[in-house]
Amino acid sequence: ISVEVNYIQKGILDAYVIINPLTYEILGMEELKHRLDYLSIPVHIKIYKKGEVFSPYLLFGPRFDYLFNYRSDVYDLLFDEVNNFVLVFNAGIGADLLINSNLKGTFELRYNWDITVSEDTFDSRNKAFQVRIGFRFPGKFKCKN
Repeated sequence: ISVEVNYIQKGILDAYVIINPLTYEILGMEELKHRLDYLSIPVHIKIYKKGEVFSPYLLFGPRFDYLFNYRSDVYDLLFDEVNNFVLVFNAGIGADLLINSNLKGTFELRYNWDITVSEDTFDSRNKAFQVRIGFRFPGKFKCKN
C-alpha cells in the first residue's frame, strides 16, 4: 500500500469573442482564468513483479482531493458550485529500475477519473493522464512491535 500527499492545480480558461453590438465587428478576444488548488491524497495498492534490475508494477485505488484555495478573474459565484471534496479513482502502470544500490529510477503512467462531480451546475468530472518520472532513494525503516 502506498500513500502520497500532493498539491494539484486544476483550472478553467474561458475565451470570449468581443463584438461591437452596432456593427457586429469582432473587436478581439478576452480570456478569463480560474484556478483551483487542491490537497490530494492518493492511496494505492501496488502489485510488483520484483526483479533484480527492473521491477514493473500495477497500481490502483482512490484519491481524495480537498479544495483549499481558488483564484478567479471574475466568477466568485461560480465557486459556490464547486465541491470542496472530490473522490477520484486512480489506476496506472509503472516500473522501478535499479541504477545502483542507493538509487532507483522510476517511470509511471496513471489515469485519474473523478467519481464525484467537481462542479454541480454542469455535472463536471475531470479525467487526466499523468506521466511521472523520478528517482527513489531506498531507506531502511524498522518497525518496533
